[in-house]
Amino acid sequence: ARRKRIIMFCASIDEGATSLDNTYPGKGNHCVKIGATTGTGAKLSWVSEKDSDFLLPGEAPPPASEANLWNNPHRGSHGSSVSTALAAGLAGSLLYCDRLIGTPQVEPDPDPSDSEEAMTHGNTYRFEKVDYLRNWGNMSIAFKNLSKNTEYQKFPQVWDHLNRFKDMKWNSKAWPDETESTIDALKELMTQLKM
Repeated sequence: ARRKRIIMFCASIDEGATSLDNTYPGKGNHCVKIGATTGTGAKLSWVSEKDSDFLLPGEAPPPASEANLWNNPHRGSHGSSVSTALAAGLAGSLLYCDRLIGTPQVEPDPDPSDSEEAMTHGNTYRFEKVDYLRNWGNMSIAFKNLSKNTEYQKFPQVWDHLNRFKDMKWNSKAWPDETESTIDALKELMTQLKM
């Protein structure tokens, strides 16, 4: 996956804020480590902020059939694994938005370990152009820009940026002017996130 320039996310360990994270794949430097917060961005007590690249909500809502789930904190989905799924979904949404506005593909950044691995395995790898945000450095900048003005500068404030799109239109045949306005607003947002 790394050789194909696929951005990989993994959960930080949920074993305490000071525990040493020596688990695979997080101990390597090829994954983005995600830690859990409350819905308001307060880091959960068992998560290490220092060992997390970004922090996202890790409290999943209870299923509709289990109305009393919140009364039993030991049941249900919560923690950094839930946060990691949200981070991957956010990254996918940003990639999709970038494609919607027609951002041109770019040459992938060279990875010094590629040639070493290629020689080890007797293969050579040729990389096609990729989406601009498929580079983790570029995606990291977008996540950091979404996280400005938060306690650890690691909690993406998605609603501050995407809330403006809730009433916008995307159908050039039915609403040509409104669609152009949506495209312009989306281009402006994506430019802000990439700076």
